[in-house]
Amino acid sequence: MQRNTLGASTALITALSLGACMPSAAPSPPFEITLTIVTVVVGRDASMAPNTVLCAYTITARAASGRAGQRATWVGGESVLEFVGGGSQTISRSQADVIDFFKIDGLRTSEIASGRIVDQWMKPYTVTHRFRYAVVGGEEKTATATFTCQ
Repeated sequence: MQRNTLGASTALITALSLGACMPSAAPSPPFEITLTIVTVVVGRDASMAPNTVLCAYTITARAASGRAGQRATWVGGESVLEFVGGGSQTISRSQADVIDFFKIDGLRTSEIASGRIVDQWMKPYTVTHRFRYAVVGGEEKTATATFTCQ
């Protein structure tokens, strides 16, 4: 008795052909942390000096994309202040500084963390905060936010 293997082969070829035509799942967007700044207070503090500028604000970090459960850990960062009329200052942030600021060592997809800053300087300034993070199983990235205090 001869077996009919043509029917099984045709079914396999048809299944493979149909599978090739099926749309594949779109890849997840890359894991990114975004920063937003919300101003709480902007003003002058005459008790310190006539031109002292006071700014209090909150920085919120949000793991805005990536695969479900994907995670990143804080690596460090810096804050660069550029003063109106000239001059600048860079403040380095260690990994421990960033963890202490956000009160968490990293973020998973869709998580949010915030920290509050109160600054006083002798003249108005623009500050750029850069927080570095390492995506688990991926590369190191930087989240950046800029704020002007005047």
